[in-house]
Amino acid sequence: MKYLPKDGDVMLIQINCDAQEETISQFKSTISELEKLCEDLKAEKQTLLTRLSQISAMKFIDGNPNITDLSDPNRPDKLAEQFSELYDNQWTDSFQVLCERLSLSDEDAIKVLLKIMMTVYDLCRQQVEYQNKKLGKALRTFTGVETYFPKYCVHRREEIAILQYVVITVQMAKISSEGEYELTLGESL
Repeated sequence: MKYLPKDGDVMLIQINCDAQEETISQFKSTISELEKLCEDLKAEKQTLLTRLSQISAMKFIDGNPNITDLSDPNRPDKLAEQFSELYDNQWTDSFQVLCERLSLSDEDAIKVLLKIMMTVYDLCRQQVEYQNKKLGKALRTFTGVETYFPKYCVHRREEIAILQYVVITVQMAKISSEGEYELTLGESL
């Protein structure tokens, strides 16, 4: 004999089936939310790993003379190249002008150019010291703590070199174009 479900049994099965479908729907929703959370966490983990890697690289590179940051336009070899160009172009032109137009001897022309270089260096060094003092004072005012910033000073050396290069280039170009020389700051040979 076959068993035929009664109307009450069909209703119970239908209710049970509906409840199971609701449970499945809730599980699917939970799974979807957890997958999204997992993706977000993976993305955050990747971001944090990238930041950690950058910080580690900076700590390793910063202050290490054996490592050269190739993205740095002020790395030592580039600065050397700029100073070499300065010598090849402006120094030799200025030297010629001093010797030919002002009738200076080679030794006197070299002394004049050296004096320009030393004056520029001293001005740049004084400017950096002044800026470092102002920065230290500002940090002390803001934090209330005496602040030492050696990494800042390292970066300032690069800026000094660039500033020296620019000032010397301008001064040499002035000598070359005008054929005259005036020692700045009232200094003399």
